[in-house]
Amino acid sequence: MSDDFDKFIDELQEEVNQEVQRQYSPNAMDLMTRHPNHGVMNDATCKGSARGVDGETMSFYLKVKDGIIEQASYTTSGCQPAHAAGAQVTFLVRKKRIDLAKGITADVIWNAIGKMPEDTRHSFVLAEMALKNAVEDCMKQK
Repeated sequence: MSDDFDKFIDELQEEVNQEVQRQYSPNAMDLMTRHPNHGVMNDATCKGSARGVDGETMSFYLKVKDGIIEQASYTTSGCQPAHAAGAQVTFLVRKKRIDLAKGITADVIWNAIGKMPEDTRHSFVLAEMALKNAVEDCMKQK
């Protein structure tokens, strides 16, 4: 009986894995599980936050020197796709001029991550709004 149960569990897990691979790119899976650059940056030069329609929040912390973003981190109270969007933004902005970072839109983030379910797009809009607020904070300090 135990062998049949173990076989059932293995087959079920394989079905789940295949479904996840159909819906999410390897990059998306990596970002959602590792959460790179997640956390408050205490020595950030500027910060921006946004609140989504469902109440979830995202914040970006940027360390800028001579107009170039040297480091970036994020926090979010949102879902795993929000973590993916936040983490992807930190990679997209690094070593970029602060004035060019405001051109990073939800579509740019979405395309950089790769395949994800369409119903996660709200997380990318949230990331765009929070990034724009962080860039505005930096521009005010000039």
